[in-house]
Amino acid sequence: MHSPGPAARFRILYEAQKVSSFIVVIPGLGISPPESWGSSHGQPWLETLLSNAAPNSSILCFDHGLSTEDTFSWPKLVESGDALLQCLLKERENEAALCLAQLDIRTFGGLISVVSGIILMGTPHSKQAADEVWRNISLIPKASLKKFSKQEISKDEMSILINISTQFEEINDTPIAPILSAYEKRETKIRSGLGRFQVKSTLLVKREFSLTHIHNEKYIELDADHTSLCDISSQSDAYTQIATFIRESIGATQRDIFLDNASSHRSAEQEDQEDYFATEAQCTMSGSMSPGYRTGGDDDYREARAKSPPFRPGQFQQKRHEKTTRNQRTQISYTARLATFDLISEASDFSQRDPKLPCFFRKSHIRNHEFFGRQDVLRKMEDALLPRSSTKRHGAHDELRTFGLCGLGGVGKTEVAVRFMFDHRDDFDAIFWVQADEAAKLAEDFCQIALELGLEDPGTVQNKAVSRDLVKKWLTWPLKHNRRPSMPSIHDEFASWLLILDNVDEPEILKEYWPFEGSGSILVTSRDPLAKGRAFRMTSGHTLKPFEERESAEFLVGLTQNDSDDDDDDDDDGREQHPRHHGAVPSEAISVAQRLGGLPLALTQMAGIINFKRLSYKDFLSQYDQGQRVKELHALRLGIQDTTYKHTLSSVWALDRLSRGALALLEVISLVDPDRIPEDILTGGEFKRPIEGYLQDTGEYHEARAELVKSSLITRNKQQEFVRVHRLTQDGVRAEMDGTHLETAFDTTVSLIVAVWPFVSMEWRHGTSRWEKCEACFPHVLRLKNFYLREIIPENIFKAGINFAKLLNDVGWYFYERSIPENCETFFQLAQEICESQEGEPDEEAVDLLSEIYYSRGADASEVNEPERCMEYTTKFWKLRLKHAETSLKGQRDLRLGMSYNQMGVAYLMNRDYESAVGVLKKAFEVYASLDDPAPIKATLPAANMGLAYWFLRRYDEAYTVLIGILREREKVFGKNDKESFKTGRVLHALGNVRASQGRLKESYDFHQRALMQYRSTIGDNHHRTADVKKLPSSCKIFMNSYDSRKLLEQALKVFSSRIHYRHEKARTDHLMGKLMALKRNVEMSEQHFSEAFVGYQMLKPDDPRSREELSDTDYEELVCFWSC
Repeated sequence: MHSPGPAARFRILYEAQKVSSFIVVIPGLGISPPESWGSSHGQPWLETLLSNAAPNSSILCFDHGLSTEDTFSWPKLVESGDALLQCLLKERENEAALCLAQLDIRTFGGLISVVSGIILMGTPHSKQAADEVWRNISLIPKASLKKFSKQEISKDEMSILINISTQFEEINDTPIAPILSAYEKRETKIRSGLGRFQVKSTLLVKREFSLTHIHNEKYIELDADHTSLCDISSQSDAYTQIATFIRESIGATQRDIFLDNASSHRSAEQEDQEDYFATEAQCTMSGSMSPGYRTGGDDDYREARAKSPPFRPGQFQQKRHEKTTRNQRTQISYTARLATFDLISEASDFSQRDPKLPCFFRKSHIRNHEFFGRQDVLRKMEDALLPRSSTKRHGAHDELRTFGLCGLGGVGKTEVAVRFMFDHRDDFDAIFWVQADEAAKLAEDFCQIALELGLEDPGTVQNKAVSRDLVKKWLTWPLKHNRRPSMPSIHDEFASWLLILDNVDEPEILKEYWPFEGSGSILVTSRDPLAKGRAFRMTSGHTLKPFEERESAEFLVGLTQNDSDDDDDDDDDGREQHPRHHGAVPSEAISVAQRLGGLPLALTQMAGIINFKRLSYKDFLSQYDQGQRVKELHALRLGIQDTTYKHTLSSVWALDRLSRGALALLEVISLVDPDRIPEDILTGGEFKRPIEGYLQDTGEYHEARAELVKSSLITRNKQQEFVRVHRLTQDGVRAEMDGTHLETAFDTTVSLIVAVWPFVSMEWRHGTSRWEKCEACFPHVLRLKNFYLREIIPENIFKAGINFAKLLNDVGWYFYERSIPENCETFFQLAQEICESQEGEPDEEAVDLLSEIYYSRGADASEVNEPERCMEYTTKFWKLRLKHAETSLKGQRDLRLGMSYNQMGVAYLMNRDYESAVGVLKKAFEVYASLDDPAPIKATLPAANMGLAYWFLRRYDEAYTVLIGILREREKVFGKNDKESFKTGRVLHALGNVRASQGRLKESYDFHQRALMQYRSTIGDNHHRTADVKKLPSSCKIFMNSYDSRKLLEQALKVFSSRIHYRHEKARTDHLMGKLMALKRNVEMSEQHFSEAFVGYQMLKPDDPRSREELSDTDYEELVCFWSC
């Protein structure tokens, strides 16, 4: 690493008397010095910062020594990031410095973890290599030149800058710190030739060339050219936004470090005066650096400060063992920052729960009593992953221990991980096994972990984002006991944990689940050889190879002479007996091992055939040679391949020797999720509908299953009634099928799942009783969908039928019911494409299905507050039902037509056209009344929507009449405060709004409280509708100043912060919290929430030129969907 040159140094611009943070300023090339920025408008704005936004901050300038004159070069610019990094470590940023720091996490991890904010002023950034993106980059250093320069950037130099941009985004996949990016509005004049008038003007860094695309990045447009970007008046809106950003970033870090410091105290006997503020500097603009902070009362702050050694700017004391350099700094946790910027959500009642320890979440894995070999890699894993005594001494935030286990599919990665898990279950307080090949399975396992750890109650209707963040928070701060307000101070307070992420082939899906700190261990298995390196954030790893020849033969002999129980039971007691054979190994066994190439999966499956058919090794070799068929490994589309492995799996399975029934069953199994296949799917719910070419009854199924188990092609858990198969087996089976055969197997699999999937009818949607069954079946539908998209459509092998579209649509609706809108759209879209691609005139079933899809897509759009998309699909739904009514015998006596009128009412309400909404909702009531079974409760949602339409029109008496009428009808059928669905909550919510507008505040409060309880009992605490009701007491002046009002608003903010789709509701709720804090005379918190609300409003309404002070309550209310008011 280069040392900074003589000109690369920090100098103090402004020094506070009492330093609690640093602001590091890195000036651009050839622009005016930072101390003069804004001086033409009065006081320099950096100096103004000290009097309002950052009164206890010292401001440092990084003098990089770069020039835009003839000595300038792009490599020097990049190397200056290295120099900056060195300077920051001495006293304590640009993008390149952060990237360098990430590459050497052991040395620079402490620096990364204390960056509290980053402001990028006209900083070019792009991962794209297109010339049009980077065409202005060479003009930037020329902008400040007085003379013409021909100097251009080379492709190699450009690739370096692109690489820096890419790395910067990668290390910020969970943001290091909040980012504010500024870009210019005016063009910059640049000399284009030697002549006096040869000057051209251009925008050097446009908006799209300045944004880093980091989550929650904020941005502002400055009325300046590139050279005067920093010449800001301290009276301008731009300054206000920058100052607010700095103040909030520093404030958040103050809360973080106070908590971390309070939790890190050690007695003098234990630590011998180890420095308390080892890494207390942080940067903004690049960052701010902060020593000690106050989040509690003054007494808490004084107590923490009294226990810490004095802090002096520029001095960073460090003691680690006795040979620590200044570059080796203890990392400081940013757990609280995760809560602020990574949107960690608490449990619904936000009480602190003690985790249930020990916790052993192993999924369906059992101890393998036939495990063989691999002692070398197990020792490596022990060295890398087992908790060390130093962990317990230093607490929760030592460096994560990680290990990547990679290798060819079928080489035994999962079996090694299972062995490690069982061998060391007593060495960890908690072990979690997570299937990580699909994002949806990751999410589901994290939900289950939240329940197993006791972070959520078993009866909770879980929000997957909230459950994920609860688990991440505990992994980052793994307390055994949540004692508040005191913080843990001894090692026994912290739990050790092991997280096993199995079958990770795409590291991208881990971004939202990776804990960046904590005292835990992470084991990743993957076919990707990069899984043992930095691409997967691994600090160590191993590539698992096939067995050597002798070892293979020993393994085979052990399997064929020690045939084990064919059932995958849950008994994991006792230690396994390893099938070791140190004596003579039959030469025929060595021949078989040679033929199979040492791959454990192939050896296991061929041992199954030998045992099943009671063959000698000689007989097996004879049959194997006669029936061997060659198919190259790459034809199996395995993805990552090990070119040193010369044998093919298709040459060892001999699938043509299976019976017809066993092969049909295996072909279905090859198309579903391999990890946990419920047997009721494979039997189509006890063979409700016979499927041609498939097993016809349970007797045939039992015979076929036994054949596959005996051949080791599948394993079975008979207690829980599911089977499991290896992914590589699936690949091999699918590779044997031609297009026609594959289509038959696909249609059969769809029919089997359709037979057990709990479909919901149009008239009884929004129920919750089916969710558990949906959760069990969903991974298999997801597998089919992904296979169809990735394999079938690109190759145009066949077109799926209506049955598959029906299944996809209902799965999408299930996610709509669960309020997981990001999962809905891909299912709805594919279902629609399949429907619309069917040949010939659609029959009534196809028309009904297409109607449901349009309905679903419109409802999904309303859920994420997209009025235009809602109107688009709802109009399609409505027109299709009208057209159908013209030719149908029922005419307009059609439930779906009534629903289409109701949804048109929703679309009009979303677009604030209340009169039109009333008109179509009246039509909906007419249709519902004309049905053959006109049960009034079928019109619950039209009534709730009509009540709100009247309420918006201030026709309060009419609104109350409609709403109280439908509430009484529901109470006749389901009783008071039913749990049938959330529909009753919708009615109660609307009634509370109407009574509030009529001035009957006690009744309003009671209705809203009932709505809250009804939502909690049906859709759960973390649903956005529940959060909608939680904000309501704060809207009422009678209840606004109560403790409950603040607590409910905090809970609502947690929910609305968990997904980007709720940004409208979050802005509105921040505004309400600002009002509440103002009422409580908490000026700082009020300002913080008002600022957050305004930033959110600007992002949603970028064309609204009004200032924060000009916005009203109504402006924020109009951001949200009508039912959220």
